[in-house]
Amino acid sequence: MLSMVQVLVSDAWVRAAITAAAGLAVTITSFWALNRITPYLGRTALFICLRFFLQPGLGEAMFVWSTKSPDGPRLQAWQLGFVDCFGALGLLLGVVLYNRHLTGFSYRRIFLVIQLTFFFSQLLEVVLVLRWNRALGIPDIFFLVGDDTFALMASRMFSVVFSVLASKVCPVNLEATLFAVLMAIANFGWAVSNFLGVALCEAWGLVDGNFDQLPEAVLTKALTRLLPIPLILLTPTFTPQDPVPTNLKAEVEESQEMMEEEKA
Repeated sequence: MLSMVQVLVSDAWVRAAITAAAGLAVTITSFWALNRITPYLGRTALFICLRFFLQPGLGEAMFVWSTKSPDGPRLQAWQLGFVDCFGALGLLLGVVLYNRHLTGFSYRRIFLVIQLTFFFSQLLEVVLVLRWNRALGIPDIFFLVGDDTFALMASRMFSVVFSVLASKVCPVNLEATLFAVLMAIANFGWAVSNFLGVALCEAWGLVDGNFDQLPEAVLTKALTRLLPIPLILLTPTFTPQDPVPTNLKAEVEESQEMMEEEKA
């Protein structure tokens, strides 16, 4: 339905309002439903959905600017492949860093570090768009390699930590179903983020090859990476390698008993 809205509604602000309303509706109802099972589950769903929701991207605007704009790097195909290779290295580094250095920290501290990493990686895009890297004597290709590796490393760390958290907060005997529900909520939040990103591009006039306000758009995108930081308080205080806390087990058993009584 949201995809149809993007096609049929021409006004960017109306599309953004409808998309935001739908996103909030799904977020609230998901939290209400899952919170009845266990509070940890409801809070995790609320955190992941709002985190994606509050971080719109710029779609293909950066790719078009970096390959076709006269003011951009005008990357060629072999250069894009070179950048992707180091992006894959960043994914590997994200897994290694998580396994070796982050598993002993609480979820809140890990998510805070990752979110700040996302923010600073977006600031690198601001530097690139303003061409400050040229003033510093850094060629575009090397700057892009570092930016892509840095961003994908943070992305992989987040996906690993979130997957571990999602598996831990799912009650016994319901792991597969509720884990799938959490992944679906995350995918929905990501879709809403993309749709809002299109509206953001139009708001800054990034249409028909016009990139006059691209620095402002990239800076706006970077600042939105700070919005999910207060939401980190919704995540548990224990660490990924800790067993499920006793109070969580009690909450799960109590919620299961309530569900059985309702069925009876």
